[in-house]
Amino acid sequence: MEALRQTLEHTPWWVFLILAYVAWIGIKALRTRVVEFGKLAVAPVIFAVWGLASLFQMFGLNPAALGILAVALVAGGLAGWAISRLGEVQPMGGGKVEVSGSPVTLILVLAIFASKYTLGYWIAVDPAARETMAFVAFDAGVTGVVIGIFLGRFWGLYSRYRAGAAVN
Repeated sequence: MEALRQTLEHTPWWVFLILAYVAWIGIKALRTRVVEFGKLAVAPVIFAVWGLASLFQMFGLNPAALGILAVALVAGGLAGWAISRLGEVQPMGGGKVEVSGSPVTLILVLAIFASKYTLGYWIAVDPAARETMAFVAFDAGVTGVVIGIFLGRFWGLYSRYRAGAAVN
């Protein structure tokens, strides 16, 4: 319990703001909503750029990290595509779409936050950890799976949107 208290005490205040923001994004996605279809691409793009930038900053063009990233991207993309088949997607005209509420976004953003927090903690207590294969695999694997899920889900929603727009 003492370790948890110390960890939270040494966490910068702005990290809690990020947690609140990503939780708010996820909670909003629990409700059915009508959005411009293009806005559904914002989160995948942000998380892809953020994930790749932090991965390349940490490891550069490390072949192991890139290999793990590639496999994880494919696995995440397939999972995202499958997730996109859940719920309803209804074209509304004018580039808008009604998307049924889902806990997927909340789960993803909290998983991203938790994994990045864990990585930050790991480095804080053991700076040499970033040189270990376990750290490389965890960071590259989580980054690839998350980016893949977001992109696969977006692509799946886009295909459903296009199919529904063609029917309408």
